Amino acid sequence: MAVTAGTPIELVQNVYARLPQRATAGRAKLGRPLTLTEKILINHLVDADEETGRGATYNDFNDWQLLNMIATSGAFLIGVSMFPFLAAVIMAFMRPKDQPNDPWEGNTLEWATTSPPPVHNFDEIPEIHSERPLFDLRHGTHSGH
Repeated sequence: MAVTAGTPIELVQNVYARLPQRATAGRAKLGRPLTLTEKILINHLVDADEETGRGATYNDFNDWQLLNMIATSGAFLIGVSMFPFLAAVIMAFMRPKDQPNDPWEGNTLEWATTSPPPVHNFDEIPEIHSERPLFDLRHGTHSGH
């Protein structure tokens, strides 16, 4: 359950009020202490006291249970996607500091300054003849419109 500013406080209070009862029922059913994941899953059951058989049937799901599983899968994918992101951040910090000013040969003025750019950007305002001034400067063309 995502708690937002629009969530009724009674709903949140009911979830927390039932948590000890549901955790106790889960411990009794499994015969051991529950992990955090099991405590969360026990709270997703419609009735924690009803008998559930392994692989019995999944056709009696309520509509919100299916949506809850989809949301949980999405959260898992977001968590997994953090690994490539963190790897890219670490690799960026391991690169040498002396990178070229224009590594992609961009055609617009922001690539004409040094990297990192000075506060004032340019000592002299460059002369512009087209929408791609650096291309014109590199290739010696002055195409006007």
